[in-house]
Amino acid sequence: MLLGIWVLFTKPDRIWLQILLFSIAAHLKLYPAILFILPLWKHGSKSLLPLVVINVALLFIIGPFNAVEFVKRMSVYVQAPFLWVGNQSAASFAVLFNHTLSRWTALQVPAWIFALLPLLVWGGAVVFCWRRKINIASALWIYAISVPVMNLLPSTSHDYKLVLLYAPLAIVLYFLLSHIQKTGKWIDLLLVGALMGLALLLSTSYALLPDFLRNKYPFVLALQALFLLSMVITEEKPMQLPRLKLLPVSEYVGVNRDDPIRLYSLPIIGRLYQQRVEYCLAELAGGERVLEIGFGSGVAFFNLHEKYQEIFGLDLTAASEQIGHFFKERGIETHLMNGSVQEMPYPDNYFDSVFLVSILEHLKPADQKEAFSEIARVLKPGGQVVYG
Repeated sequence: MLLGIWVLFTKPDRIWLQILLFSIAAHLKLYPAILFILPLWKHGSKSLLPLVVINVALLFIIGPFNAVEFVKRMSVYVQAPFLWVGNQSAASFAVLFNHTLSRWTALQVPAWIFALLPLLVWGGAVVFCWRRKINIASALWIYAISVPVMNLLPSTSHDYKLVLLYAPLAIVLYFLLSHIQKTGKWIDLLLVGALMGLALLLSTSYALLPDFLRNKYPFVLALQALFLLSMVITEEKPMQLPRLKLLPVSEYVGVNRDDPIRLYSLPIIGRLYQQRVEYCLAELAGGERVLEIGFGSGVAFFNLHEKYQEIFGLDLTAASEQIGHFFKERGIETHLMNGSVQEMPYPDNYFDSVFLVSILEHLKPADQKEAFSEIARVLKPGGQVVYG
């Protein structure tokens, strides 16, 4: 299954290979068929033909009579499952639950209710992921939340199948720990603790547990619900980009032939040029002083003025005096100079932020090292450098 997910993203054009890997997993154990949703999600109708052809071929690969016999035997298991405490399927748990309930009331809970619960959690995860573009992270989340369904839905699901839960558990713990590293939120730590506690219960033999805890259905369902909660909590929120505040291109002064501002008004490509600046602006924290290296014609100055008290600029070739006067007339005081990032005329620990767009890629590796050394020198302790 995991190999199929890996191929789905590393070799996106190999649809037949992807379907083959998912299909082999499904034919070995049947229940991984739930993950066919991933190639269908990624490729849509393009995956239907290989899905039908490969699965029909695999079904009859050992002969049509064996395939028919397989279907007959599976139907027997579905209609007459082996019910006991070590079978954590929804069907088995329903019998045990209703047997216990009968001590106090004649009310009985239909078995389909217990089968529906993990499907509802799974459906919630699919809906949550479906509204986003499919990527490796969302595919792994769907995989993690699908494995409990593979444990609970088949009518016969013995204790040994619980080992299947530890791969998705490891994946979810990785996502949670990565989120803790970024945010340090206490809810993530609680989730890690709860998941580890459930893992301990699931690994304990049913013979060592009290009667009311011996069947693992509630633990697997709780694990699946925590997987869903973890996915929601760790979701990466889309960055809110500030809109680049531009004047008509014809109004800017000091525009030389290498300045990409000429492209900013073009359809499609113009928006791409603007967004590369906007992504950097979104990262800037604000403060007293900012230095833009390679300021060009000053396209970011209106936005920088909203976050910083003083704007400094350094550029090798820009018409610094003319551009500074241009922005002063529009109410923005700037301190612009010509010079190199490898030898900057500023004191140590002077700027809250240093901002560069399309500068570093023009420097040789050795020069980049010097540039970063200079940037580190002029930044205040705890200051930030934002480059794109």
